[in-house]
Amino acid sequence: MRAIAVSEYGAVPALTYLPRPEPGPGEILVKLVAAGLNPLDQKIADGLLKDTADATFPLVIGVDGAGVVEDAGAGVTRLRHGEQVYGCFTDVARGAGSYAEYAIVREDGPVARMPAEMVYTEAAAVPTASAAALDVVELAGIGEGRTVLVAGATGGVGQAAVQLAARTGATVIATARADAAATVRRLGAAHTVDHSAGSLNEQVLDVCAAGSTPSSTPRATPRGPPNSRGCCGPAAPASAPSGAPTPPRWPTTASGASTTTAARPPSPSNGSLASSTPENCASTSSGRRPWRRRRTPSPATARAAPAARPSSAFCDGARAWDVV
Repeated sequence: MRAIAVSEYGAVPALTYLPRPEPGPGEILVKLVAAGLNPLDQKIADGLLKDTADATFPLVIGVDGAGVVEDAGAGVTRLRHGEQVYGCFTDVARGAGSYAEYAIVREDGPVARMPAEMVYTEAAAVPTASAAALDVVELAGIGEGRTVLVAGATGGVGQAAVQLAARTGATVIATARADAAATVRRLGAAHTVDHSAGSLNEQVLDVCAAGSTPSSTPRATPRGPPNSRGCCGPAAPASAPSGAPTPPRWPTTASGASTTTAARPPSPSNGSLASSTPENCASTSSGRRPWRRRRTPSPATARAAPAARPSSAFCDGARAWDVV
């Protein structure tokens, strides 16, 4: 089979011809139709995991992919031949990845059936970025009645975070330039702030103070009381001094976001969003270390919050390409 692989860490990826892998017990062989492109792919090829896993070379790069179940090993019962699936296919120890015509993954691993309404290129752009966003939404306790800031909302992780946070019933404030505001609003953002148009902190404070009316142009109104909850944390003790800022419990900067449209981390002069945000206005990062935990969203989750169609303008963190 054809694959894109590196002969050693740091080597230039090259077209390589390798034997087609055979599934073992509990494994499925997937004929890949599309593969997702993530910054993590390059990091793995450069040796990100060299101190934690023994790699087999040539090492096929690529984590995310989508395709059709071609074969199954003994004991496989959940997925069948011919079913369309998507998920994470990297396995450094066996030199496997998604930039190939075929890939092996365990049936009980990070793989799921594709929702009927998804096409392969959309499905291949979902797993790593959306799993990162899902982790952030769950760990931050985002839900109805909360207001959350998604920094880097036009990147791969950010787009998923906007959709998942909005789906919980939270009010979403998203960073986006003027030409991208309509896109993140379609994904579920109630408000947008342009980090390139002035102080991000000031814009967020104005949005929170203005109330819940969706707007892409925050109104300058008197601000509410200082935050008494901490960032995504529990309410401060009743004995806390009135107006005393609480330390942030969650990052307020973005990582892994688009290099062309995502917000940059706030400068020290801007201070911390978490310590100066009005009540119920928590902030969270749209990025995290995606290799900490990968989980492919279930088809039910994907149907409820379908991923945006990948595009070069808004999916720098999770573009998709056809395997040729």
